[in-house]
Amino acid sequence: MVSRLGKPRPCDRVAPTPVATQLNVSLSGFPAQLHKYEDLEFGHCPNVACQNFPVLPVGLSNDLRVETVKLFCPRCEQVYRAAVHDAPSTLDGAFFGTTFPHLLLLLRPGLAPP
Repeated sequence: MVSRLGKPRPCDRVAPTPVATQLNVSLSGFPAQLHKYEDLEFGHCPNVACQNFPVLPVGLSNDLRVETVKLFCPRCEQVYRAAVHDAPSTLDGAFFGTTFPHLLLLLRPGLAPP
């Protein structure tokens, strides 16, 4: 959108978030992601103290081609690099965004340990 003076507004220069991020954080996308989380499709925490607690994918940036997807453990609240043999290790982190695990845990507080 252009202002009355013909100059682009600052908000117009911000890159849109990927469609996949919008789907993941939508009400229709959450049940599918929740099912994957419960089935350990994202993996489990490598920290031995977490006793194989399930992890959630997270991006460290909302911009494309900045960083690959990482794994967030709700128990120890740490972010880990996905193992090389895991399929998610090659995904762009922007497809999950920086807020995906936090939104999922807000909507389902019982998933996070006490």
